[in-house]
Amino acid sequence: MAVVKKTVAPVAAKVEAPKAEVKKAAPTTPVKTETKTAVKEAEKAPVAKAEKAAPAKAEAKKPVAKKTELKSEISVQFGGKSYSQEELLKIAKDVWKYDLKQAIALNVEHISAYHLIYEEGTPMYNMLQQHRISEVDEESSVGFFSELIDQLTTAGYEHYEISNFSRPGYHSQHNTAYWKNIPYLGCGPSAHSFNRQEREWNIASLNDYINGIENGKRIYETEDLNTVTRYNEFIITSLRTCWGIPLAKLKEEFGTGLWQYCLDSAALSLKNGKLIEKDNALRLTREGIFISDSIMSDLLKIEE
Repeated sequence: MAVVKKTVAPVAAKVEAPKAEVKKAAPTTPVKTETKTAVKEAEKAPVAKAEKAAPAKAEAKKPVAKKTELKSEISVQFGGKSYSQEELLKIAKDVWKYDLKQAIALNVEHISAYHLIYEEGTPMYNMLQQHRISEVDEESSVGFFSELIDQLTTAGYEHYEISNFSRPGYHSQHNTAYWKNIPYLGCGPSAHSFNRQEREWNIASLNDYINGIENGKRIYETEDLNTVTRYNEFIITSLRTCWGIPLAKLKEEFGTGLWQYCLDSAALSLKNGKLIEKDNALRLTREGIFISDSIMSDLLKIEE
């Protein structure tokens, strides 16, 4: 969403015209008496005479706004022709390509990119309901994502998770712990902890949290994770990454039954090229990334 910054231009200082410069007439030019009189009057009232004689010079002295180098720019037009949906989409694609080039030029180590979601209760959601804006169609969405992958990988970024790209060695350690099912400890109000068997979270109130700690009675809630729940979370988080679902670890943690269920459920996606098995892991292909939600759904186990 473009943010329009209101810029207040500096107030121009009062400009006084310079004193009229009187030059001696060339010998070939006759000087009349009226001219001498005018010169004397000009010396007495130089400002008045100069303003009348050279208004263009006075205008030229007005301060000019200092130029700054733009980091990104879009041009908008109103009062003219109406744009078709196709024309607007082309403009959006051109802006997206430009934005990506600008992001790459910053040479940052890590870039995250997420598809816009219209959350209920937000101003943008209300605009959507009022038909003031419209959602991008699926085909165009795939096109934007493809452009993202192409530009960033060409620039040397590793596409190591569906929505994340990084320079080699700069993967997010925090989020990677979630994706690789690594246990973690959360400290502070609302903080979550995970030990592969259960998940717990501290009370949200800061005062209650402090009082609990001071009294040796931490206040928190716990969710026991059964085997099917843990299997489903393992599938979802692992498949999002470039490392995929490690089949040996899957069999070790969840048993032969769920391991075989996963392989059977993945058969169609393996056959049509949306999944590949590499280094004993199931991984999304480039085509599979675009329908990853559907593939994950196929692999999930529904509790009976």
